[in-house]
Amino acid sequence: MGRRVACIVFLFLFGFALPACAKPLTFGVLAHRGENNARSRWQATATYLIEQLRQEVRLVPLTLEGMQAALAAGRLDFLLTNPGHYVATAAEFPLSPLATLQRNRSEGEDRPNKFGSVIFTRADRDDIHALGDLKGKTFGAVAPDAFGGYQIAADTLMYNGLNPEQDFQAINFLGFPQDKIVRAVVDGDVDFGTVRTGIIEAMVAEDRLRMNQIKVLNPHIIDGFDYQLSTDLFPEWTFAATTQVSPELKRKAAIALLSMSPGDPAALAGNYGGWNTPMNDKDVRSVLDTIAGHAAPQMQQPSANLTVWLTLAALTGFIAFLLGRIRRPRLAHAPRGPAMAGEDTRLAALTRREHQVLDLIVRGRTNKEMARQLGISPKTVEFHRGHVMKKLKADTVADLVRIALECGQGLPHKQT
Repeated sequence: MGRRVACIVFLFLFGFALPACAKPLTFGVLAHRGENNARSRWQATATYLIEQLRQEVRLVPLTLEGMQAALAAGRLDFLLTNPGHYVATAAEFPLSPLATLQRNRSEGEDRPNKFGSVIFTRADRDDIHALGDLKGKTFGAVAPDAFGGYQIAADTLMYNGLNPEQDFQAINFLGFPQDKIVRAVVDGDVDFGTVRTGIIEAMVAEDRLRMNQIKVLNPHIIDGFDYQLSTDLFPEWTFAATTQVSPELKRKAAIALLSMSPGDPAALAGNYGGWNTPMNDKDVRSVLDTIAGHAAPQMQQPSANLTVWLTLAALTGFIAFLLGRIRRPRLAHAPRGPAMAGEDTRLAALTRREHQVLDLIVRGRTNKEMARQLGISPKTVEFHRGHVMKKLKADTVADLVRIALECGQGLPHKQT
């Protein structure tokens, strides 16, 4: 009954028949300023797609982790996210880039259609004037895998001789919305922070921040770029489709987006200028490679002694696994469902690709061997490996293997 009512409403609103009231398409948007802001900005774009595709499209604001989980569960048809997150995600899930967001309302070619990050501190900090003054200070950011909210700034800091993993007293990852990082700096909870360009200006326009409360570090001035900036610029956000979307529907969606005029209600509501063809992501990949190379200095290949330890640990884990099967035969073939009370859930935060990397680490594979087996680059292996170690709070490879065996992932499974 509910679905029939929805179909009638769509017929009334848009004046055409939706094809047999087909299954709604799900449009996931990275909500970097929170769910309410994402709905306010992107609902009109979802409505535009409904009109153009003649099919229901549901907007779903998501966090970085939420988007990964939704993709893993097959719950997304379209997604809109920053280029760094897109590149990392596309290494794990097959995605088709359809369009790049056109930020500028002006069509002038001298206005760069890109974004970057701003690194800033409180205006009254007399001990911080340049990036070199940040050693030993506390750093506020979104998350280790947030492109505009950490990775771009980290790349700039490393270029200027600072190692985020070693040179700061602490990195406080505060999550979305990015406004929280600005408040943390202004309130003195952290010494300095970073957000993507445009956040500070938006908060000033909303009368939630005064520009004289902050000091921008490493300021960049670029003709046609109107926001405070501390880094290089990178391509704007990517609109992509998953494999659940048919080739014909992908084509229609791409045409619809590229045909949107700067004055369309969707562009006005979203405060953007339309859409362009997908942009080159070479510079984005370069940043991710730099981050991966510095993410965890302990990630060298195992020494001979460590290899012996890994073999003994794996053998111990295998024996424990066999004993567990003997003592609990009824559970041997039980289907895997939601975690039960008392079950170890430390691996629940890992993505599918991270599980694969972890499994191969336990088997003693080198980065090159893992890259060859998984069909990705060694740098991408290092990127995933760093995430696994951080999520499992492992300081060394030996810690990682021990945790994996404790959680039941590793050698007991059939090799692939």
